[in-house]
Amino acid sequence: MRRKGQVTIFIILGILLLAIVGLLFYFKTLTITETFETEGRPVTVTVPQEFIAIQEYTETCLGSIAEQGLKILGQQGGYINPEDVGVYSASDPTNSDGLKVGSLSVPFWHYNSFFNGATSVQVSSLMPALYEEDDPVYSIESQLSDYIESELDSCLKSYSVFEEQGFDIEVGNKAVTTRIWDEHVDFILDFPLVLTKSGGTGELDSFYADVDVDLKHVYGVAAEITFTEQDYLFLENQFLNVLATYSRDSSEAFPPMMGVGLLKQPTISWEVANLAIKLKELLSSYVPLIQYFGSKNYYPYSYEDSRFSDIYNRMLENMVLPLNGSDDLYVNFDYFSVWEPYLQLNGGEQTIKPDHYFFKSPLGLIPFEFSQQRYVNTYDVSYPVLVTIEDPESFEGEGYKFVFSLESNIINNKPIDESYVQPPIRIEKAISLVCEDNQKDTDLITIQVVDAETGGSLSGVSVELIVPGSDRCEMGFTSNSGISQSKYPSLFGGQLELSKSGYLTQSHIIDTYFYRDEAGRFGYQVEGFDDLVIEMHPLVTKDVTINKLSLNKCLYPLPCDLNKGDCDGAIGAYCLFNSNSGSLLSGTPVFDIFYNGSKGGRGEYYLSGGFSVLDDPEKAMVIMELVNPEDSFISSDPFTATFSIKGDNVEPVELYPGIYKVTMVVLLEQSIFIPTDFRCNSEREKDCILFDGVLVESTMVGNSVFDDSVGFIEITPEDLYLNDKLTLRTITQKWLDIPGSFEVTVPSSFEIAGQDSDTTSINTFYSEDLSLAKYFKELTKEKRSKLDPKWSAYNVEESIIDITGGNQTGVLE
Repeated sequence: MRRKGQVTIFIILGILLLAIVGLLFYFKTLTITETFETEGRPVTVTVPQEFIAIQEYTETCLGSIAEQGLKILGQQGGYINPEDVGVYSASDPTNSDGLKVGSLSVPFWHYNSFFNGATSVQVSSLMPALYEEDDPVYSIESQLSDYIESELDSCLKSYSVFEEQGFDIEVGNKAVTTRIWDEHVDFILDFPLVLTKSGGTGELDSFYADVDVDLKHVYGVAAEITFTEQDYLFLENQFLNVLATYSRDSSEAFPPMMGVGLLKQPTISWEVANLAIKLKELLSSYVPLIQYFGSKNYYPYSYEDSRFSDIYNRMLENMVLPLNGSDDLYVNFDYFSVWEPYLQLNGGEQTIKPDHYFFKSPLGLIPFEFSQQRYVNTYDVSYPVLVTIEDPESFEGEGYKFVFSLESNIINNKPIDESYVQPPIRIEKAISLVCEDNQKDTDLITIQVVDAETGGSLSGVSVELIVPGSDRCEMGFTSNSGISQSKYPSLFGGQLELSKSGYLTQSHIIDTYFYRDEAGRFGYQVEGFDDLVIEMHPLVTKDVTINKLSLNKCLYPLPCDLNKGDCDGAIGAYCLFNSNSGSLLSGTPVFDIFYNGSKGGRGEYYLSGGFSVLDDPEKAMVIMELVNPEDSFISSDPFTATFSIKGDNVEPVELYPGIYKVTMVVLLEQSIFIPTDFRCNSEREKDCILFDGVLVESTMVGNSVFDDSVGFIEITPEDLYLNDKLTLRTITQKWLDIPGSFEVTVPSSFEIAGQDSDTTSINTFYSEDLSLAKYFKELTKEKRSKLDPKWSAYNVEESIIDITGGNQTGVLE
């Protein structure tokens, strides 16, 4: 028994020894390890400290491109490139595979894929699968992965900003895995990188990004609406009820499908061309009244104080889908009058009249006359419906919209027969002749293009008309006077694309149909011009520099013997910045951090009250990505400016006016020494460990992202054209000009075991200070109003509050 007890003791001592060695190894290695808890498998990325900026840079690009892909497919019925599976039209949507909404294509998730008027129907769907395992090509997961793989290089820019700093980066093949979970979507990028700098080598091979959009839930509600339409044809049945309500023997209404009239001299008739106009008006007002019962925007409409109240209220009740499960989502149904519905009555009649019967008594003794009209009309109707589902909580409260379309089909006064349902198929584009001269049926359309900076005429601008779902028509180039004049194919929802080297390519929505009978100008009212013109923005080079707000640290040291119970708490605050050269933004720290088991006790970080230039060893890597606002009727080609700025240098950068997503990563290109530290995690001597000092070659001291969740940065034409210099602003963690340690006086009330001196040395840097980088984005959001960029002209004196500080320490009052 004695021997067994001894063996047990040795086993326990061995386990403790292994634990201590493991802790020593953890703190001595120059790595930061982040573990992402995911629903599929944990993704652990171990990043050498000198390469953490490359990891942050790559994951920033991964998340940015992923968000772009999610927004694009959300706007286009679950497709990044919907043209791969169909053709789309605004002028003839019901003979297409979906809708054109401006420059977007929205596939039908339920529709008749045969042409209107055909002798049979074929009910089809372009609803994509959600998961890659169900469709490795067109599933939403597969499309997102393919999109990120194809677009990621446009953001990474071959890591050129790092190569300028002496990094040698060898890249391998990249592969993206998209995973859709409850409440979020995550992305894993397998992308082997071999990194070398100053003789040091490291490897990165896996990157991770997570987007808080509940795509699974939104897709599920969209699928439920689609399946309800497929199973119950609610659009068709609701429309037949509405049509019956608005049909009667009056030229102001629709002709009844069946009925009897008793007019003596019938004069009622209907022109189908006029009925088509009425149909668009009816659909525009009726379709938005369709409601999803359990949605966030459900509202029980009712008519009161009308002799038709019962009829209208029953109609409204029939327009509510009895579904639930979307109480956190907005669900809207829309029909826009730019979409032409299909309407045919009685097999193609253009004028609708009732059958009239007249009978006169042949008996003179009992004279009477009898007049009757019989209405028997058959309707063939097809029209599109746009369904928008909005999750207001996704993208950190910005909201996320998912849009798809459905087609309603009535044939011979009945909903179409859905007995045959075909799975999604790939539809090749048909050859279009729309650009032929004989199809250009408008009058002359004049376009004048001017330089937005100088106001001068812009010659040599390429003018193209993009016909939705069909073709691109080359309309020529502007003349020396900036004029383009031509006839166009008549259509709704076309895109006029203007391009010229050195200028931002622009797309404008144009309805050429309105120029069929009369010539006109297309453009916008611009100050200084009597006629409508289009401004094109030149690529302008401006000087860019960076100012910073500094995060300055104060320490609350515990000078007693390593938390062993012989002291009562911290002895005061020692601030590691020069209080005479700057002021605190507020008395409240923005971060606090505990140095567990160390004499350093606790650190607090305060934000400085003024801006300063970057220190000489600090280098900022900047990505400025032009963003097209969703509500704009003008769009532009993608544009990204990537550059780096060191210290107080000024960098010439080419920019366009517009709204930008801006990412600024600041590196301190100077080694930092984390001093040797003795730590204890309990009162027992055996739980105390001596950690050797660590030399960090370079570290990230700033990471500000100005995106939709924080606030984009806008560059107006006035700012860009009237100024010389742009000063971007960021937040950085202060590391320079701070001694590695300082002496504090130990109060007499502290009894320090084994210490004869009345002073003790306190370290200023700890490994925990390296972990603040992950909080920079949230801090940028909190202080966003103070970080707006500043424009200046060189003939105007500039002043910056210099708060770079010095080597002195002081006690915070």
